[in-house]
This record gives sequence, C-alpha cells and structure tokens, in this order.
Amino acid sequence: MRRRQRTAVAVFVAGWLGVAAAAEPEPTTCDLDFGVTGWRIEAPVGEALGTAAWVRCPDGAWRLDLARTEPGDPETGTAAAVLGRLGEGWTAVAPGDGSVVLQAWDGPLRTLEPAQAERLAALLALATAGSDPVRAAVAPAVWRERPAGAVGAGRTPWEVRASRAAPRLLVWPPDDGGGSPLARDLAQRGLGRGGAGESWRVDIAPDGGVRLESRRHAATLALEPPRLDSRRGDPFDVLLPLWPLGEVLDESAGR
Repeated sequence: MRRRQRTAVAVFVAGWLGVAAAAEPEPTTCDLDFGVTGWRIEAPVGEALGTAAWVRCPDGAWRLDLARTEPGDPETGTAAAVLGRLGEGWTAVAPGDGSVVLQAWDGPLRTLEPAQAERLAALLALATAGSDPVRAAVAPAVWRERPAGAVGAGRTPWEVRASRAAPRLLVWPPDDGGGSPLARDLAQRGLGRGGAGESWRVDIAPDGGVRLESRRHAATLALEPPRLDSRRGDPFDVLLPLWPLGEVLDESAGR
C-alpha cells in the first residue's frame, strides 16, 4: 500500500526528475553504494556543520542528503538525523541526465543551475573518493598542480596523479584548445557555468579527509573521512526526494 501511495505522488514529480512514473514499476531492489561524512563550513559571517549521506545507483544516478546541526540540539546534524530527516536539511537528486534537483526538507523542489549542479557533483565525487582523488570523476573541471617554487605551471588533467604534497586547484572551465580566454570565460559565464575565476584549493589528508577553500567566496569546507558501505534499496524510491533515506534503504547488502 505504501508503495502505491509513493507511486501516486511520483506522478506529480516525474517532470522534475525525468522519471517515468505513470505506471507502477516492478520493485527492483539492488545493492547501492552508500556513504556518510561529517561536514563543516567556516566563513567570516559564521559557521555551520552537520552530516551528509549519499547513495549512488548502478546507472550513475545519485542522491545526497545533508543535515545541519542546530545549536543546543545534539540530535540534529547526525547520521541518524540525515536518515530520518530530523531538523534542518536538504536533499539533492541527480537522475542521471545531467540535472540536479534540490529540496529543502519540507520545502519546494527546484532545479539547480548548471554551474551549481557541476559543483555539487564535484563535491560528492571528492567526498566519495576519500584519500585518492584520482578515483573521482569531476568534469568539466581540470586539476591544476602548482608545485612549490614553480612559475607558470600548466594545467594537468584530472586523471594524472598529482603529488599529494603539492597545492592543487580544481578550475572551471577547462581549456578548449584555443581561442581567446576572455571570450571563452564570458561565454561560459553567460551559460551559467562559471569562469576561470571559479576554483577551489583542495587539500586531501591521508585518512581521506578533504578541505576546500573557495577562491571566489571567503569560505572553507572541511569533510571528514568518509564511511563507505552498501545498502539494499529500490532506485525508484531512492531518487524520489519525498521520503527519508531511512525509509527507502535496508541495512543489509548482498556484498
């Protein structure tokens, strides 16, 4: 009965997520990649912290839930709060077509701009990769390495391993092989994809922790080492940002 109720609601959000929900599909429970990490944002205006949990489906679609710790309420901002949607938080869903839909808990759905979607996907890739950034697929960003003392260092593709001791930047957009840099950056900004001034300094600890410093905003983001696992679930239910993760995931997994 609960699944039929979910399917009825899914009809109204299918346009947002690009999911065909006119007819109830057969259950397709499978093993899903699951991860949890703690996060903290520090800025001149203040700080915020909490916990993030994400699920990756076999076809590349994903869901990310974030819970914020509320001062004086230790039950918020925890892994249990993420799974149960306790307190303030957000759910982001990428159905696999390049778009990302965001929902503040108990709030309306909205589609992120392309630049916002790319940055969020990059954050999730870094959090999942842990101490090995080579495993993360971040596009169209490029991995710029600037060894100490180097002058005019060129850009290095992401898939080329960089020294972990060297300061590194994620830069958008990548070089297009020619043309005016100014014209390229103006075109990218006009399309909502940011420009060459959009870059993050990335420091990765051996234990998998990640620290990001924005070069456009006076803020830093620290991610704790991820706790990676596998959970059973139906991707159809997982990708509907209407129910807490705890209701659509099973702790048991086939591997």
